[in-house]
Amino acid sequence: MLQRIDGEHQRSAYAPADASQQSEFISLREIAAFLRRSFLTIGAAIVLTTAAGTYHVLTAVPQFSARAQIVIDPEKSLTLRQQMGEIGVPLDNAQVESQIEFLRSERIAAAVLERLGLASDPEFGGGEGPKAPSLYSRIHDHLIEPKPAPPVEQRGVALSIFASKLSVRRIGQSYLIEVLFTSTDPDKAARISNATAEAYIADRVGAKSQAAVRSSMWLEARIAELRQQLNNAARAVQEFRAENNIVDAGSRGLLDDQQLSELNSQLVTARVRTAETRARLERIQSIITSEIPDAAVVEVLGNSVINNLRERMVNASNREAELVARYGEDHAAVVSLKNEVREYKRAMANELNRISETYKSDYEVSRAREEALTSDLAALVGRSTATKKAQITAAELETIAQTYRRMYESYLQNLADSVQRASYSDSDARIITAATKPLTKSYPQSKLFIAVSFLVGGTAGIGIALLRQALDRKVYSPKQIRQELAVDCLGAVPAYGSRRLWTRAFDVGRSRSRPRIEGRSARPARDVSPFVDGMRDLKTSIDLARGIRSVRCVAISSLHSNEGKSTIAGNLARLFAYAGTRTIIVDGDIAGATLSTEFAPGAQKGLLDVLSGKENADDVIVLDKTSPLHVLPVSSNPAIPHGRELLGSDRMRELLNDLSTKYQLVIVDLPALQAGADARSVSPFIESFILVAEWSRTSIDLLREAMLLLTAKQVNLLGVVINKVDGRSIRKLRDVGDTFYI
Repeated sequence: MLQRIDGEHQRSAYAPADASQQSEFISLREIAAFLRRSFLTIGAAIVLTTAAGTYHVLTAVPQFSARAQIVIDPEKSLTLRQQMGEIGVPLDNAQVESQIEFLRSERIAAAVLERLGLASDPEFGGGEGPKAPSLYSRIHDHLIEPKPAPPVEQRGVALSIFASKLSVRRIGQSYLIEVLFTSTDPDKAARISNATAEAYIADRVGAKSQAAVRSSMWLEARIAELRQQLNNAARAVQEFRAENNIVDAGSRGLLDDQQLSELNSQLVTARVRTAETRARLERIQSIITSEIPDAAVVEVLGNSVINNLRERMVNASNREAELVARYGEDHAAVVSLKNEVREYKRAMANELNRISETYKSDYEVSRAREEALTSDLAALVGRSTATKKAQITAAELETIAQTYRRMYESYLQNLADSVQRASYSDSDARIITAATKPLTKSYPQSKLFIAVSFLVGGTAGIGIALLRQALDRKVYSPKQIRQELAVDCLGAVPAYGSRRLWTRAFDVGRSRSRPRIEGRSARPARDVSPFVDGMRDLKTSIDLARGIRSVRCVAISSLHSNEGKSTIAGNLARLFAYAGTRTIIVDGDIAGATLSTEFAPGAQKGLLDVLSGKENADDVIVLDKTSPLHVLPVSSNPAIPHGRELLGSDRMRELLNDLSTKYQLVIVDLPALQAGADARSVSPFIESFILVAEWSRTSIDLLREAMLLLTAKQVNLLGVVINKVDGRSIRKLRDVGDTFYI
């Protein structure tokens, strides 16, 4: 890929279409390569932790764990709950967790320690108990004589040790609680576990009994107070009723109400009686007004005297009529009968007057009674109204008295229940599984402990290896170049042992003969040296770049002067020359002049003479002795002042343009970027730039800074070449499948 630092990307048809867009994934090969690289670190960590775990298993004092199970809120008798006055409310999670914390409390621990006499047990700090056979403990016991701890401190130590060995947990979401105790003695572990459960239940029973006793004492005092308040309230009701004449007649209500009802009934009766006597009086007076009452009136009166007189008068009138008809009106018998009739009428009138006086007397009596009853009723109504008002206050006092009475009765019932609970305390917890002597140790579990040690060692080793890899900011792989710098890696070239790399290596690459290289018979270049293969990969990458666009001038530089940039430049130039490309290499490293020493030893004139205008470029260019490569060396003439400043001059630009027209490829070996500003001053004249990074030596961060420096010069960066990769690493890179493309 052609990579411009200013962000402009071009890609060859030979590169993957989405290589710059897809994220880098870690493959199984990369993981395997990482494990191979970190084998010693991971292995050492595993060996150390496994050895430590094995030593601990062999030397640690074995621990035994015994467990007992307690159930909270078992199925209690419903009759007993009703007798105790309890309401069956289900336990919630908070209540169960509270019971678990209570089991872990110092109160239970102290009860168990006191019951079993564990305060003097060596395992609980009461003496010199069994200790781990460690070197530190033996030296400490030999040099420092142990002193007995004070009783208070010894008790605290025992409680602390007890708490560390006790484990209480809830089984799932049930009401079952598991009490587990760990000790060096299996029998002791079972005893302590059972004692802890029993102490918890006993404490629960004792707490309930004590609560019932305290409740009874409080209730007795409260009942005495309520009794006094009840008596005062009842006395206040009675006194108020007496003061306000409020008399209760039982089921018929107040006495005033009863009298008012009776008086009202009497008044109604009196009014009826008065009306009746008045009607009779008026009737009798109307009869008296008429001389002789008719028979209907007489019959209505029902008076026997009047009836008798009327009957006689009728008979006399009848005889008178007969005698008048027979003898006439002047007959003495007729006159006698007329006188008799008049007497009867007078007697009847007298009787009617007498009856009228009687009726009048009855009427007067009835009216007087009615008036008296009316007066009494009015007075009683007024008194009843005042009584009703006072009755409201009396009702309030009665309500207060009744409230005190209900409270008094309720507290009496609670006192009876409390006394019953104090005499019989039931526990809402019981042991369902007692702890038994454990048959196997719970700690350390040899196989599990060693396996965990192995896993911990492997994890720690991998972590250390990853940390080392993360902290190591050196260049190692093409993938790292692509991920960290967002540029392509053109190739990874192995290290070559001889200084005259370009002579020995590519003399072999030029022919198929079998010359000897460093005492060994040479093979064809493909088989002779991995260095040759690396350089050919680099040349292939540049050829692909030249196929995309015209690249006639390529500069090669590095961060530091000892990273092999001149080696890469010289061998790359020879490869292009061998391939038939008209190539010239310009030695721009004035301070080093490594290429001039190898290709044109003893040259007196060169690049600086051309830039100073003393010589023509064609006159100082030399031909390589072993290849068709043209070389423009650096002048060794010390008479040229300020030669390094000439690299950034216009003459350098003109020289490179001129060489680009005469040669198909111009390769410039520039000074190291960290050595000075020479490479940066020439970079604007260069079409493409290649950075050389030394494997495991060049910092990726410094390489990024160098790219940022080139950004300001608008340099076309072809990519980065990783140089001096050792043989094993280059094979691992190829095994992983890391590729070099442009």
